[in-house]
Amino acid sequence: MPWRWPWRDMDTVHPITARLRAAALGLCACVLLGAANPATALYDKARTRYQSLKGQSDHQQYRHHWTRVIDSFDVVVSRYPKSPEAPGALFTIAGLWAELYAISKRDGDLKQALDVYARVATRYPKSTLADDALLKQAELRAKQGQDPNAATVTLKTLLSRFPKGDKVPEARALLSSLKSTQPLGSRASNAASPTPLAAATTQPPVPTVASTPSAAPHIVIDPGHGGKDTGALTAKDKAEKAIALAIATRVAEQLRAQGFVVTLTRTADTSLSLSERTGLANQLQADAFVSIHANASRKPDAHGIETYYLDVTHDRYALKLAALENQTNEHEVSDLRLILADLATKVNTDQSYTLARTVQTQLVKAARTRNPKVRNLGVKPSLFYVLLGARMPAILIETGFVSHKQEGTLLVDDAYQTTLADAIAVAVGGHFRTLVARGE
Repeated sequence: MPWRWPWRDMDTVHPITARLRAAALGLCACVLLGAANPATALYDKARTRYQSLKGQSDHQQYRHHWTRVIDSFDVVVSRYPKSPEAPGALFTIAGLWAELYAISKRDGDLKQALDVYARVATRYPKSTLADDALLKQAELRAKQGQDPNAATVTLKTLLSRFPKGDKVPEARALLSSLKSTQPLGSRASNAASPTPLAAATTQPPVPTVASTPSAAPHIVIDPGHGGKDTGALTAKDKAEKAIALAIATRVAEQLRAQGFVVTLTRTADTSLSLSERTGLANQLQADAFVSIHANASRKPDAHGIETYYLDVTHDRYALKLAALENQTNEHEVSDLRLILADLATKVNTDQSYTLARTVQTQLVKAARTRNPKVRNLGVKPSLFYVLLGARMPAILIETGFVSHKQEGTLLVDDAYQTTLADAIAVAVGGHFRTLVARGE
């Protein structure tokens, strides 16, 4: 008797069992098919998250939404590096870092994008996305004013490795433009392009000096308050807005003398909303935002100098001061903590703190030459709305208390204002020279 599958005999005896067994085999086949394509399932899930993020502009302002999508694609690459989906997942990760950089302006995000594009071409040289990745890498370097030589090398690599690729025409065009023009997106080509929001934006170009970068840092100085918003008042009804404008104007003059490009948010007694102030700095792609104010307190003996940077704070005094400057209440200021996840502010916290510390130290030292009893109230985090959304290091300086008898009198004195302004200019200038010396 020839050998037969065991279940054949059983099928002849138990036809119902045969149907159940067939259904079970079908189910197993479905499970096996699904298990054979787990990379596809993960990739589709990541794509769904990506499309969801692209459709929600409010979510795009929060870093964790971007990193969550990046992590979703990274799972595909790390678990299934040899799957057909892996090159596309890695290419998408690079694109996500590039999109994130466009919002955050964080150098680390740009580096991630460049590195991941390079990994696509190196890790998957036979993928149809390899030449796309090289072109994207070169375009990103050129657009952001990165080393044109590096972009040129990348383009030549593309042309050498993929002479018949569909990206050859674009690569040749970009290579030609790099040879004949400045890098795309450089500060030199964009410095005059934004539409001015204040008269000071029409200032003539300022020559650079040897100790500053070839493209001089652009500093936006913001005299607090203005127009109907007088700010705090001294005992003799001298307004904070006038004190802030006088000091800010002198700071701008001194920074220009050092070779910096400087813009004042206002040059006269005019009204300007809080959002317009940092909005101008963002529009100009400034390198720093410095808001100048004078302080006030219900306690007549309160005096001293302090400098703030934007960050989460639980200091009740800082919250009260922020509420005063924001023209809001403490509860609303507390709610602003949620906004600190915003990319445009959070990524600059460290640099803002460093700038604030440099300014505070120099300012107190200079003030004590005229007012030996001045108090150093330190560098503090707070939630000033005027700093919120600044896409560069941003600080707010409280130059003293107009509510204090002696300090209030000094703050309206021209000589004392000059002392404070010169100290701020020295500190800001020194901060940027230190960055240049470190190659940052």
